[in-house]
Amino acid sequence: MDARLRRTLLSVLLLSAVAAIATAQTSHYAGKFTSKSSRVFGAWRIVDQGEKHWVHFNRNFKVTGADEVDLYLSPKLLKEMEEDAVLDSAILIVELKSTGGEQEHAIPEGTDLEKFDTILLVDRATGKLLGGAQIHAAKLED
Repeated sequence: MDARLRRTLLSVLLLSAVAAIATAQTSHYAGKFTSKSSRVFGAWRIVDQGEKHWVHFNRNFKVTGADEVDLYLSPKLLKEMEEDAVLDSAILIVELKSTGGEQEHAIPEGTDLEKFDTILLVDRATGKLLGGAQIHAAKLED
């Protein structure tokens, strides 16, 4: 095989790989966190990778005021939450390993995102709402 043909084939393979990667991860929702009882910084997005949904925090993500933070999905709107009923009907996604930095967490299989309105960050020790974000207010156009 001559060098020119080899370069052409490599270019086609590279473009195919880039296209596959670009289509393999589709963002449906994205936004920034709203602080409640703590300071929460950074952005989030929900992406599909194959059949799974993932919550991704950008590298600027940071929670202050709590050492152990849990991530939940809730059917309630953030502005309507009362402090004593934050976790009513919420489902735990993950106990965060870190309160800062880029992270990606799988949403449990079978979770219908249309039934949830809010991503919550909750202090594991106290159950206090640290911050969150409205999911559907941040829906991206397909």
